[in-house]
Amino acid sequence: MVTSSQNKKIQRYRLILSDGKYFLPSCVLTVQLNELVLNGQLQEYSIIRLDRYLRSDLKGQTA
Repeated sequence: MVTSSQNKKIQRYRLILSDGKYFLPSCVLTVQLNELVLNGQLQEYSIIRLDRYLRSDLKGQTA
């Protein structure tokens, strides 16, 4: 869990994404999509399609 600036606990889900050739070992699902995990739509080894993504720089490392 990650603590927000309002001191509320927000659950975040970390994903490992792969297209079979390349993989991204450190992806985080946005809080707005947590419901996909909670209701079982997104499970381990799910096949997904990314329509949009955001790449950000964390502590000097490209993520």
